[in-house]
Amino acid sequence: MADFKLDLSILEKARNGDANAMDSLTSCFSPVIRAISGSYFLYGGDSEDLYQIGLIAFYDAIKKYDKTKNTDFTKFAKVCIHSRIMDAIREANRKKHSPLNTAVGFENIDAVSSVDPEKLFLAREQLLTVYSQIEAKLSNYEKLVLNLYVDGLSYKEIARRTGKSVKSVDNAITRIRNKLI
Repeated sequence: MADFKLDLSILEKARNGDANAMDSLTSCFSPVIRAISGSYFLYGGDSEDLYQIGLIAFYDAIKKYDKTKNTDFTKFAKVCIHSRIMDAIREANRKKHSPLNTAVGFENIDAVSSVDPEKLFLAREQLLTVYSQIEAKLSNYEKLVLNLYVDGLSYKEIARRTGKSVKSVDNAITRIRNKLI
């Protein structure tokens, strides 16, 4: 990915709504966005999805760039693109959204109807049992830690959100495993 200097007057025109300037910037940065997005994988998506996310981040970078704070727009835009793509990947990997990521569309309704109703009932019963064990066996703090952990947060992020130490979070997760397994 080659670095290049950008004429800031085009950037300013694009920021002020000039469609030609925006098109020029987009075509100039398209290979950069493709290169960045092509180096990542999005579960349940494809490279075009990541490119679109990168393109949106690029448009945001145009709007948010402040030449008094950032000397190089190209570097600023690359950071914005990387960050937005990483956020999208983290979001896609969160277990909380797995029902949406693995949902079956209406076009696959035959596949759903072929599922054994008895198996569905048993799976639902097992899920209800797990939820009732969580309610009965875990303290409020442990439930909070479990929810944040399932949301994909690191021990450090959980500690920051709960106001506890990383060791306290680690101990809580160990207790959760011991209580539920």
